[in-house]
Amino acid sequence: MIELRHQPVLPPPGHAHLSLPELTWAAGQAPLAQANVSDIGAVFVTNQRVVFHGSRHNREWAFAKLIGLAHDISASSTLMRVTNRRYVSGLTLEPGTSVGFRFNLALGLAEAAGDRAGFVAHLERLLAQHQSLLPSPPALVSPAQAPHAARVALGALRTAYFGPPGASPRRRTIQGLATPPERRSPRRSPLRGNGRGRHRRLRPSRSVTRPRIRTDTPSATVI
Repeated sequence: MIELRHQPVLPPPGHAHLSLPELTWAAGQAPLAQANVSDIGAVFVTNQRVVFHGSRHNREWAFAKLIGLAHDISASSTLMRVTNRRYVSGLTLEPGTSVGFRFNLALGLAEAAGDRAGFVAHLERLLAQHQSLLPSPPALVSPAQAPHAARVALGALRTAYFGPPGASPRRRTIQGLATPPERRSPRRSPLRGNGRGRHRRLRPSRSVTRPRIRTDTPSATVI
């Protein structure tokens, strides 16, 4: 529960002032800067009053004496002014419960005023407003409306697989089923693999005949 020591101007209570953000948006839980937190407890809403039951105080805001009501959605707070109390007081709720509290409070005020049908009509107007804010569905497009680069790429791919436009069905079928040419076998490396990703250099064969010098002729000849 919060209390204000100044006298802010609050609009009169009623469901006519209930806006769409107050029923759909919940901000963080932070008391107003000019408010004093006096107690923490539970809140109940009936068709006659709002009742607060705390650890130190019990407070009620009777609808018959309620002359001002305002919701601060940025602080998840509700301010109420009654004729039997000097200062404005109210509640700061958890963000997950603030939207439901605003709805139940508007419904309780409508029940107390005997204007449930008017409250339903106001909700229907808010629903129509919400539907009008929804983005329109994207328009359907044809392949001819695709970007130029995409059309060129798709056209080249179609020609590669099914032949040029106007080709006979037999040619288009054969080209679509044709397999790409086999890759050439790689050249054999002078390094021999051992099957585990490593290579070792070939050693010269021992059967190679080394050059010999013949001395049975007057001039030495190397063969």
